[in-house]
Amino acid sequence: MRKDVREGVRKFMNDGIKPNFAALARQYGCDYRTVKAAYESEAQPPKEKVRVKRESKLDEFKPIIRDKQGVFLF
Repeated sequence: MRKDVREGVRKFMNDGIKPNFAALARQYGCDYRTVKAAYESEAQPPKEKVRVKRESKLDEFKPIIRDKQGVFLF
């Protein structure tokens, strides 16, 4: 996302005014949907991603590997 568009949208958000997307698009030389996406992304905070803990393909073989090496590596 373009930083200049975000800054322009942020100015309107600080004033509590919904921006005219078409006018801002003409001002910054981009599509109105780009301005709208910047407005919507600034309006709501970013969501935190949840990591899923998956099993490794080696999990079932780890005891065998430990026995063969004689050292606890995992």
